[in-house]
Order: sequence, then structure tokens, then C-alpha cells
Amino acid sequence: MLDAKAVLEEALAVAESAGETWLLFETMAQADVEWALRVARRIRVASERWGAMTSIAEAVAPSNPDRALRIVQRIRSKRARMGAFASV
Repeated sequence: MLDAKAVLEEALAVAESAGETWLLFETMAQADVEWALRVARRIRVASERWGAMTSIAEAVAPSNPDRALRIVQRIRSKRARMGAFASV
């Protein structure tokens, strides 16, 4: 069984990688404004979902770290798919 601290550290790693994705987005947006608007909408929706899921993971981590880790893994998986936004 995993401890709550490990789960929260994993969530932090996911959040930190979001900053790298944002830098890529800013660079690409300078070349194609329409593309940037489409991607920004997708990022906003996904970010709202990730925020809600992260809050759930934090709430359940102390009592159920295995479930919290599954939630964090779902966030990571969804973020990886969003990382392919350059093909939008």
C-alpha cells in the first residue's frame, strides 16, 4: 500500500510538467493564432478536470492512497494525450 505523501508527490510532478507544456504552447501560438485559440479551449477544459481530480486525490490520499494514486495516474494519462495537442 502506498502512503499519502508519495501520492501527493506524484501529483506535484504532474503539475510541474504542465509548465513545460505551457511554454511549448506559447511558442507555437506565436505562429498560428487560430490553432492557439482551439488548443487554449481544450487546455482550459482539461485543466478544470485535472484540478477537480487533483482535489479528489488529495482528499482521499490519507485514507485510501491506492485510489488516490489511480486518480493521479488518470490525470497523467490525460495530460499525455493533451500533450499531443500540436496535431490539433
